[in-house]
Amino acid sequence: MKFTAVCLFSLALVGGTLRLAAAPSYIVTVAKSGGDYSTIQAAINAVTGTVSQPVLVRVAPGIYSETVTMKPYVDVEGAGEGMTSILSHDSWIPTLTTADHSELRSLTVEWSGGKEGPAWAIQIPSGSPSVRNVTAIGQHGPYYVVAVNCKHPSSPVLKNLTLQSSSYGLWNDAETTLVDSSITIYASDLGGGDGIYNAGGLVVLRNVTVDVNSIRREGLDVAPNLAYGIAGAVSGITRLYGSRVSATANGRGSQAYALSEDAADAEVYNSVLSAGGDGATSYGVQTISGIPEIAHIRVHDSTVTAGSYTVFGNATSVTQIAASQLIGPSPVGPVTCAGVSDGTYTFYPAACPP
Repeated sequence: MKFTAVCLFSLALVGGTLRLAAAPSYIVTVAKSGGDYSTIQAAINAVTGTVSQPVLVRVAPGIYSETVTMKPYVDVEGAGEGMTSILSHDSWIPTLTTADHSELRSLTVEWSGGKEGPAWAIQIPSGSPSVRNVTAIGQHGPYYVVAVNCKHPSSPVLKNLTLQSSSYGLWNDAETTLVDSSITIYASDLGGGDGIYNAGGLVVLRNVTVDVNSIRREGLDVAPNLAYGIAGAVSGITRLYGSRVSATANGRGSQAYALSEDAADAEVYNSVLSAGGDGATSYGVQTISGIPEIAHIRVHDSTVTAGSYTVFGNATSVTQIAASQLIGPSPVGPVTCAGVSDGTYTFYPAACPP
């Protein structure tokens, strides 16, 4: 085993003061041939990082068929999302599991084609790791497949990610921030798919694009086809800034929801929400709750488009739309509008478009 010692330092701005931030103390290489190790997990197992002596595992181009569990203060860096890939087919086991005080970057992580049970490309169980410039792919599972799963009590920062899945892009019940990223869901004959499912945590989305396209072939006796751009439940909180969310469902009995909150809260700013599909019942914004005033949605300076319901709220929900445009049928339920225009740019200063 050999290490490459690194004595470089970088300048970081902290609290308005420049200070020295240590670069990795050691760099370990992984390669199909000629590296320190031939597998990523072997390299991680061989090192120990600390706050003062972090370690970098640098992975050369290639496809590494293994499951990986990271360590604190040990970063994993690939040669690029199109160059370095980690691939697993094992159900019930994430392809890669992150660790606190670590960063995963510049590679692709994929789970594909297992035989049973749920599956995850990347699972974030705890701590505050960073994941950036990463493609996460989960596809073709017999049950649900998640590209990235952020579990309580983690609080990761996810930046410049590309998430692709046949069922769930991001499954969240933690404090998660997703920035400058795209999520693509193509679900077929699985009953539908979710771009983001917020199961009860806080998820903050900035400049994120979500595209969900769910198709159910005619004649199959399966559950209704459901496409959710963003779905929230169990008192989750979703905050959306400068983003675009599109949900499309096709096939008999299909339903599409750009944003749906069930006993959960959401705030939308400067964003575009749209829902539709071939014969689908489509909802731009849906707010439902079984307990009075548990579900809240507030939409500001945004555009909402849907074929069936631009905004739908049940009797125990609170939905507020301000300085936005609603393109489609009139809102249904206890919805408050202030300064809203319709699809023809007719302005309604203190009421919802009829």
